[in-house]
Amino acid sequence: MTTTVEDHDDRPPAAGGPRDVPAEVRSRRSMLALAAVESGRLLRHPAVLAGTALSVWLLWRWGRGTVPVLHYADIATQFPLAPLAAAALLATNLAVLRPHRDGAVDLYGATRLTLARRTLAHLLSVLPLAALGAVLVVADLAWLAGVPGSVGAPHIAEAATGPALIVLGGWLGVALGRVWPSVAVAPLVLVGLAAGSLTLAELQIGGHDQRSWTWLGTLLRPVPLDPPPAALLGRPATWHLVYLLGAAVVLGAFAVWRSQAQARVRRRAQAVTGAVVVAALAVTTAAAVVQTRPTSEALATRRLAADSNPAAELVCQRRGPSVYCVFPGFEPQIGLWEPTVRAVLAGVPPAVAARALPVTVAQRVGWHRLIKEEGQDGLPAGGNTPVAGNPSQPGGPVAPVGTAWTRNSQARLATNVAARLIEQSGTAVPPSGELPNPDPGQKPAPGANPDPSPEPSAGDIGCGARGAVALWLAAQASPHAAEGLRRAFTHAPSESETWALPNDTDIDDPWWSVRAGRFALTLLDRPRDQVTQTLWRNWDLVTSPETSLERLGELVGVQPPSRQGATSEIGGPGC
Repeated sequence: MTTTVEDHDDRPPAAGGPRDVPAEVRSRRSMLALAAVESGRLLRHPAVLAGTALSVWLLWRWGRGTVPVLHYADIATQFPLAPLAAAALLATNLAVLRPHRDGAVDLYGATRLTLARRTLAHLLSVLPLAALGAVLVVADLAWLAGVPGSVGAPHIAEAATGPALIVLGGWLGVALGRVWPSVAVAPLVLVGLAAGSLTLAELQIGGHDQRSWTWLGTLLRPVPLDPPPAALLGRPATWHLVYLLGAAVVLGAFAVWRSQAQARVRRRAQAVTGAVVVAALAVTTAAAVVQTRPTSEALATRRLAADSNPAAELVCQRRGPSVYCVFPGFEPQIGLWEPTVRAVLAGVPPAVAARALPVTVAQRVGWHRLIKEEGQDGLPAGGNTPVAGNPSQPGGPVAPVGTAWTRNSQARLATNVAARLIEQSGTAVPPSGELPNPDPGQKPAPGANPDPSPEPSAGDIGCGARGAVALWLAAQASPHAAEGLRRAFTHAPSESETWALPNDTDIDDPWWSVRAGRFALTLLDRPRDQVTQTLWRNWDLVTSPETSLERLGELVGVQPPSRQGATSEIGGPGC
């Protein structure tokens, strides 16, 4: 048989204690002391230690091998802190349920602290853990900011979202412990929240502007595209942070109110706590409404303008043999591109390079992921075609490169520069720079035959001998470019005739023959000088649209890969 001990804040001090200290002050000091003890236990909890280690590894893994865009890197700090938030939920729930698990409810009730004060102490114990998450975020962003070529500036609200998730998880654990005194409830709630949040995150990736309600989730990963300029990103980061913190305050205040109701404290105190719950709920609801509003018409118009006429958003500068066009603020990345561009140019006969220069390298962003739902192959529904009469860049197609610089980006830039050089060695580009209008959903290769038929001819830049030559030029530009091409063509579906390098596809990105790509990889195993001499002696022949892989194989003494059979619908345009 157990008895219920009613809690009071005005208990007399213990024997030997100071009698001149008010009861409220004694109670507050005791609560803070308990919060300090519980925070120490929380930081040493095995689940928290494991969650911290996993969060550190995820932060390091995301930043490794990437030259960061800081106004996008701050978004990427949120998902890695999810394990720490989950650990906070489980550990605080176990801490709140400790009296029930140990059978010491009556013993705790005999202490000086009321149940509500003990609940508040548990809530405060989560704050040092959130501070730990903030330290991890600051350290990660400081590390990324020191990477050569990094651009942009982090958004405070985006960077604070990860620590806010930790507070939300910890206070949810406290609230669950006060409502359901069972250790089985918190893990079940955690599984449900993780499944729901990840589902909303996946839904948001496929149609950012069409699914603004996905902001009601907690884990929202960055949209997998090259980061656009901060002004065109359009994330309601501040309101989402208010939404998360408001939800945390609702849970924390509700846990305190629940404790007051269980201990039957004065109704006035319960009314004050209830008012806090209502006010926090109102703020959370308002933030939820604001953050789920559709994209503003002004921002949508700017994005459409950037998609239809990307050159208008760029600033260009001439450096050596190339012209580099970037979004304002991304100029530090030019220094990262130059070695790759110069290495590709070094593999071309000097006379050919002189005719082709300058090569224009321009940043491109997959705006369609933000503007409309994705269609097949990651392209927007209805195709990804340029606006008639508005070439992507004066002077013809450009060598596109993304705003994120990774090993795959090096392969993309190298292949696009090589395509421009080979293209101008063979088939001429129309003076207007306009490409034939493709069939909806069909992606043409730059320099394709002006025949409006959606099926490309053997003269496309990614096909035949000149496709293999362009890919070999790109692969020999740098070890990272060669690694990216090996990975791309090794993993290319064998039933596909053509293949686009993994990136946000742009109208100026060529589609490459899988056979040509694998043949180029074979040429990498031969002495570079020997291959270079053979190609230079027969340059006009190997860059001709009519030259086949078999003829190129005869020249270099390498047998090209055999065809895999009939062309499948998988992949891009055929050769």
